[in-house]
Amino acid sequence: VSSARLHRRPGLTVAVVFDSLDHAPRDRVDMARTVFREQSAPSTVAFVDSPMAAVMETWRLGDNHLFCASMTSNHLSRTARDVRRGPTGTIGIAVQTFGVARFEQDGDQRIVRPGDMMVVELDAPYEFGWAGWGCSRCLHIPTSDVGLTGTQIREAARRLTTSPLYAIVRRHIDDLCIDRDDEVPGLATESLAASSNALIRCLLAPHD
Repeated sequence: VSSARLHRRPGLTVAVVFDSLDHAPRDRVDMARTVFREQSAPSTVAFVDSPMAAVMETWRLGDNHLFCASMTSNHLSRTARDVRRGPTGTIGIAVQTFGVARFEQDGDQRIVRPGDMMVVELDAPYEFGWAGWGCSRCLHIPTSDVGLTGTQIREAARRLTTSPLYAIVRRHIDDLCIDRDDEVPGLATESLAASSNALIRCLLAPHD
C-alpha cells in the first residue's frame, strides 16, 4: 500500500504497512480494512471505536509472512463466501500479545488471553476480535508445507495446548519479530522459514 514504510534486505522485508496516525480519521477505517485483507485473507473487518487506532507491521521471511496488528476494538469475520472468493492455501499460527480476544472456528470457541497461541485455517470460516486495545502477531505459512488436511489442522488446533512444543513455538513466533536494524542474510532467512515450518509440522502432527 502507498503508506507502507519498507525496510528491504536480501531475503527479508520489514514494513509498517499501516499507521493510523498517517491518515485523517475519516480515512482510517477504509485504509485499515484494505491493508488487513491484503495481509491476511478476504474478510469482513469491523472497527468498533471511533476514531480507530492501529499500527500494522509485516515481516517477509522466505515464503512465510509474519503479520503483527496492534489496534483498538475490532471484529474480523471470514465467511464461507469469503473463502470461495479468495482461497489462500495458508494457515496462521497466532500469538496474542496484549488484550483478550475471542476466536471461533469449526464450532470451537475460545477466549485468547495474552501469551495464548492459536491455529487458524484460513481456507475455512472463522471469527476473531477483541474489545479495547490489543495486539496479535500471526505467522502465515503455506498449507502445503504442513502436509496436513484441513480437518487434521482443525483437530490439531483443538488440542494445541497439550503439545510439549506449545511453549517452544510460541516463543519462536515472538522472536521472529526481528528488529529492523538487525541484519539477516538472505540464505539465513530461507533457513529460518524452513525451521519455522519444521517446528509447526511437529506441533500439529497427528497423535498416533
